[in-house]
Amino acid sequence: ASAENLQLAVGDAYVRSEGESRWSIGTRTVEQVFECADGQFRLVSFKNRCTQPAIEYVERSTACAPFALDVAALAGGRPPANDFSAWKLASVKANQVSAGGRPAAQLDFVLTRGKIRTQFHVLAFPGTPILRQWVEIENIGVQPVVLASPAAACCKSAGPTTWAAMRCRTVAPPGG
Repeated sequence: ASAENLQLAVGDAYVRSEGESRWSIGTRTVEQVFECADGQFRLVSFKNRCTQPAIEYVERSTACAPFALDVAALAGGRPPANDFSAWKLASVKANQVSAGGRPAAQLDFVLTRGKIRTQFHVLAFPGTPILRQWVEIENIGVQPVVLASPAAACCKSAGPTTWAAMRCRTVAPPGG
């Protein structure tokens, strides 16, 4: 399916595209909406539908990327000469997968920013309010790049807490 026509249902779990730059994944009880436009990849909505009315955790005016990368070069900690300012969407797809022996709906984004390629994945488990997400980061250039303080997940909250972030651990590549 093209980026502008994604439709997948696995039980009550779903992935939907809303035009060519907006995608949603969720279940009857939870939903996240992502947008990639003007060089920005953002989580623009995160709804808890277990309550009436549903609770929105993301303020549209302060929506931000669902993960964070502070990119610096090894030489002196200065940003690389490449353009790291804008995300470019390389691909987006939806698949039914098996996770822990259970069927799930998965939304996969491949994004590039300069010489960094990320694969951002979100799983929705049918019949649950559970969404699981992770990001894979790859240097596709020839020069080393340091990620000063990557965050595997972050969002600005609509409530009194301004930032929620989970720091990721560094994992050496196989043989590295």
